[in-house]
Amino acid sequence: MPFYQAMLDWNTTIDLSPNRFTSWACARWRASARRWIGLVAAAGFTGTRAEFQKSISTDPRFFYTRPEDMLAGYRDIAKRADAELPKFFAVLPRQTYGIRAMRPEEGNNAEHYTLRREPTAAVPATSRPTSTT
Repeated sequence: MPFYQAMLDWNTTIDLSPNRFTSWACARWRASARRWIGLVAAAGFTGTRAEFQKSISTDPRFFYTRPEDMLAGYRDIAKRADAELPKFFAVLPRQTYGIRAMRPEEGNNAEHYTLRREPTAAVPATSRPTSTT
């Protein structure tokens, strides 16, 4: 148990024993699962969880059809996230970021890219691959 306590102390700011932490985490997971089930039901979906996951992964309603719409959607998400950050962090980074369209030679696989730049750079962030897969 000392190892688990050391890992909790190192990786979290929660002052709980491993057993209490596990109970707390499981309760949070169950509450989250109940909210998720409620959202699925509110959307009118009546299939299994596996069917729902397949549906949201394949149904064209959940995908952008135009690159301009995707870019606008991602920019909107970033703006809404910016407004919420002070609720979770006392000090925010001064470095700005942006969402830009990918160049044609980068392809359309945005899920493999993140915005990165060197901390001292004075130029806008650019997208670079985070993996080779």
